[in-house]
Amino acid sequence: MSSEDTNKVVVTLQKGVDVDAFIDEMISKGSSSPFVPSRQVEIHNLKEDSLRNVDFIMTRAECHELRKDPRVIHARFGSKAENGIYPELDTVDISRSYYRTQNFHTGNIDQSWGMPQTNSRTNQYPDPEVRVVEYQQIYTSMGIGVDFVIQDTGLQINHPEFTNTYNNVSRVNVINWFQATSIPGTMPVNFYTDTNGHGTNVCGITAGKTYGLAKGAAIYVMNILGSNADSRMPISQSFNLLRTWHTQKPAQTNGFWTTKRPTIVNMSWGFRGSTSQIAGGVYRGTSWTGSGAQNQYGLVNGNGGVNISVESVNADVSDCLDAGVILIAAAGNSSYKIDVPGGLDYNNTVRFAGDPTQYYYMRGSTPNIDPRSIRVGAVALQPVPERKTNFSCTGPGVCIYTAGDYVVGPCSNVNAFEARGVYPVATYPYNSNFKSVKVSGTSMASPNVAGLVCLLLQARPWYDMGRIYNWINDNASINRLANSGGGYTDFQSLQGGPNRYLYNPWATGSFPTVILPNSDVEIWARKL
Repeated sequence: MSSEDTNKVVVTLQKGVDVDAFIDEMISKGSSSPFVPSRQVEIHNLKEDSLRNVDFIMTRAECHELRKDPRVIHARFGSKAENGIYPELDTVDISRSYYRTQNFHTGNIDQSWGMPQTNSRTNQYPDPEVRVVEYQQIYTSMGIGVDFVIQDTGLQINHPEFTNTYNNVSRVNVINWFQATSIPGTMPVNFYTDTNGHGTNVCGITAGKTYGLAKGAAIYVMNILGSNADSRMPISQSFNLLRTWHTQKPAQTNGFWTTKRPTIVNMSWGFRGSTSQIAGGVYRGTSWTGSGAQNQYGLVNGNGGVNISVESVNADVSDCLDAGVILIAAAGNSSYKIDVPGGLDYNNTVRFAGDPTQYYYMRGSTPNIDPRSIRVGAVALQPVPERKTNFSCTGPGVCIYTAGDYVVGPCSNVNAFEARGVYPVATYPYNSNFKSVKVSGTSMASPNVAGLVCLLLQARPWYDMGRIYNWINDNASINRLANSGGGYTDFQSLQGGPNRYLYNPWATGSFPTVILPNSDVEIWARKL
């Protein structure tokens, strides 16, 4: 057995499988399963913080055989990077001169155009040249009593956007995640930094005191995509820490209900493969071979490469949802259709050169694969009728659309935006020692939804993913977006998906009604 034939194999088990018994079979010399190697298999990483993932040392042939075991969802030979799969931020590079020359701030109030659009049933800016105007948000709910987690490139924790509106005290909670959960591990040295700028921007769109809806939410940081290895933690580990942390929260009673403090996580990133490495796939049950973008199969050459489903991370995401963590996800910028279970394109797969693995590409991209998560598409500011952005993923699997085109938010002082020269960076209007930026992507749409969910859970903290999903849909503005109804390369088409624009019903200044759980009033209110 040569070293070239041996590697780490990440084994992901089905829900309900006895993990300890499976491990015992793998490390013994015999098993009742014909798919388990008939030798003692070495454990590479026990992953004690994960519920269903274990790493073994195996040959490629043994890995492929183990995939046939009905207890196994998937077995991946080698690391994600070795398989050409990388996490990418859901932003796009678009250069438009009028965005770059336009003033950032007007008057003494600065808001992104996305906030007034969300707070209205109709287009407030029919002139696409007008992106940022003076706008005073009316708010009586601020997401108080809610824990918001930014899972991203980190956060510049001293940025003034993340202080309280009334006393400038920081709302960022700097914790040791391992100590907080009693899980063995060491925090990265530079975990509480952001040298990319993306995480700081996204967090501000959700919970910034100027740019965000949830101006009173408690902020927590999960740095998984930091620019340096000493700043980030492994992606799967972050989900397992989040699940454990939320599960261990004590129940709280306010006189009407007893529940845990809600945990809302924004995920503005996804796993991608390279379009140039495409070697074939299966489309609606028929195998095909070919290279590069295959428009006829929905593998369009959009921003962000090929959407990829990573089963090991999918399991961790699913276990987080099972534990009651609220996950809001960017739909992605590849322009792909995202289908739902039972849809014509749901089981389409693609493979890459040198890798026989078939990857699902029309289920979204991990971490937004689980249909229980709220997947958010991006809207461009256009004359009536408005439309989704060309880059935004679409289809039945996208729950809701909202502003995602040159959205204004805070930025870390050290950032990648200025180096790339694509997005304009300006001085933060209330403190010249800090910065703001305009960025485009479903990355910017998702945190807008997360902010509104924080407001909702201030009033109704017992709401689970299903109720939140229904509430978002029930309150959305319907048929506000243009929909050409064309094929995969028609980027104005919603691809058979819902035509829903995010709407904030509490923008008029009325406080979110406090409704008792499971009451007739709650059922009636949901129908409004």
